[in-house]
Amino acid sequence: MPDLIEFLLAEWPLVLGMAAIAVFFLVSWWREPALRRCIEAEDPRAKLDAYASLMIHLWSLAGLVVGAWFVSGRDLVSLGLSAPALTVWGWGSWLVAGLCAAYLLYTIAQTALSSTTRDTLRKQFEESGDYALIQPKHGREYRRFYGVAVTAGVTEEIIFRGFLIGALALILPVWAAAGLAVMVFVIGHSYQGVSGMVRILPISLLLTGLFLASGSLWPGIALHILVDLTGGAIFHLTGASPSSTDSEAAA
Repeated sequence: MPDLIEFLLAEWPLVLGMAAIAVFFLVSWWREPALRRCIEAEDPRAKLDAYASLMIHLWSLAGLVVGAWFVSGRDLVSLGLSAPALTVWGWGSWLVAGLCAAYLLYTIAQTALSSTTRDTLRKQFEESGDYALIQPKHGREYRRFYGVAVTAGVTEEIIFRGFLIGALALILPVWAAAGLAVMVFVIGHSYQGVSGMVRILPISLLLTGLFLASGSLWPGIALHILVDLTGGAIFHLTGASPSSTDSEAAA
């Protein structure tokens, strides 16, 4: 207990940063029911406003935790915003990210070329109901969704990998700090339902592993952005009716 009290007093900027993350989650959970009602009522502005609000909140939170990191006497390098070291682990992190990127591009191509794959994915999306809050439906929503994808890829890595692991590692073993950060990140996606959280766990573990191995957020940021952009591309490819999608593929 004395060590915890000493940490709270000595590292108060980091404590405030972690408190801001908690507030972000509480506000998001409080707003979720109203947002769902608006989307279910087919309010044409609901999803556009939700995307815009999420981007503003994520960039604001990222700016706040970076500011807290600076006030605590640390720099961007210790936060992970530096290039990976030219070591086996540094090069390996980029290699893993590159292999994952190749698989994601293959997934997009497979979805675009196979009507069976599109039909299967479309059915999964409709049956799960976990994507109602995030799945875009038309051009403006897709454009804003891609903005969210880039925003999440940058800010969430800074918040949940660089800042949260770095702060928690001051009072916990690194493996425990990383595990707790993964848990917080997954819980933060509870709006996607239990199945959505289960799907997010592997990528969260991978992104955390890339950060710990390389000491840099950049491989994870690049992969995170591509994962979210791939999600948007899959939504786009499966969003049209089966007949129109297949006719486009045939053309």
